[in-house]
Amino acid sequence: MYNNKKIFRKLLNIIYKLYYPIGRILEHKYNKKLRKKLNNKNITIISNNCIGGVIYYNLGLRFDSPTINTLIKGEDYLVFCAHLKDYLNGELIKYHDKQCNYPVGILKAKRHSLPSVRIDFVYYKTFKEAKEKWEQRKTRINFNNIFYIWEFYDELYDNKIIEKFDELEINKMILLHRNLPQIKNKFIFSFYKNEKDTGKSIEFKKWSGKKAFKRMGLC
Repeated sequence: MYNNKKIFRKLLNIIYKLYYPIGRILEHKYNKKLRKKLNNKNITIISNNCIGGVIYYNLGLRFDSPTINTLIKGEDYLVFCAHLKDYLNGELIKYHDKQCNYPVGILKAKRHSLPSVRIDFVYYKTFKEAKEKWEQRKTRINFNNIFYIWEFYDELYDNKIIEKFDELEINKMILLHRNLPQIKNKFIFSFYKNEKDTGKSIEFKKWSGKKAFKRMGLC
């Protein structure tokens, strides 16, 4: 019995090691098909996490958004989207957070009555690099073709926040891990079921080469 368990664990380990590289190969083929069909190429995606950057990458598009590789939480993302130009014309300053091993910035809006917004530059090594990319990419924004994506974690934030976002007159999509009937502009990631919502939208699902957000039709 013990030997059988040991063999089974080894097989699982082999399957796990094969799963990701095979998924990458299949994804590459799938992305090539998507890119041939793509007509809307001059688009700006303002997202609350890295899903926007992954979509740009998969479609072979230039990063025309400052929110690439960033995390903007809860109400900060709501107010940022509601007053986008005010914040883009504001000042980004360094913020020291001892609990983070990546740079963090505070974005002060041009209109001083608006609250400051925290930007977590999760995949950057230094604040200097993060700020340079932020300033560079915000000049590429196509204000006539912006799409907002919020992957919402309703175990972390009050649902009233997402209801306010849903009411904004912007081109938007809200990614949920469970159905919230009052939300109109939504995709529901059914694979979460009763699990905690931990950002699985960019993981491979089965052996299709598609990541979760692709299987929901986002890319």
